[in-house]
Amino acid sequence: MAASKDEVRFFLPARVADRWVRYLLGLQHLTLEGSAEPRKWIGCTESFWLGVASDSADWLRELGYGDQPPIAPGSLALLHGSLPATDEVTTIDIVVPPGVFEQLGCNEVELQASPLQCNQAVLALPRRNLRFDPATVKRTNVTSQLRVFDMHGHISGMQLRGVVWASRVATAGTAGAPVVVAAVCIDIP
Repeated sequence: MAASKDEVRFFLPARVADRWVRYLLGLQHLTLEGSAEPRKWIGCTESFWLGVASDSADWLRELGYGDQPPIAPGSLALLHGSLPATDEVTTIDIVVPPGVFEQLGCNEVELQASPLQCNQAVLALPRRNLRFDPATVKRTNVTSQLRVFDMHGHISGMQLRGVVWASRVATAGTAGAPVVVAAVCIDIP
């Protein structure tokens, strides 16, 4: 029986939370036992991360990626930008590789961005601080710009990080799994 959309969507967070609880219980047990054996502590941590990696692969399969990776071969780029502490706006040029169009099986994709984070704190949100110009990119014109704006109050020395992905332009029933296009890194000197 196939899993429902809600089951698939919450599968990974639920499994990671379960593994996290088991990891903390394992650390508690080692502490109560008075263990000073590094192998036991490292083994507990290793077990946690191996489980998370395995669960992530299962989750991607459930989302429908199967043997097709969510990153188009040869298409992941690192987009690097700079936002001086005195500025509130910056742009980063994006070129969507041909492999993205081939993997999605279309001639037009819509770009989206994750929130930009610094040390797990979300500092820039899509639509509020991030926008693509244009948001829809065609195979015949593969360029766009990621505009980062309204960034007042940022601190010199920070580094914002996030991800840009592409998906088919949503038409009646043709939406598919997104493909990661680039990792974004914005330095605030």
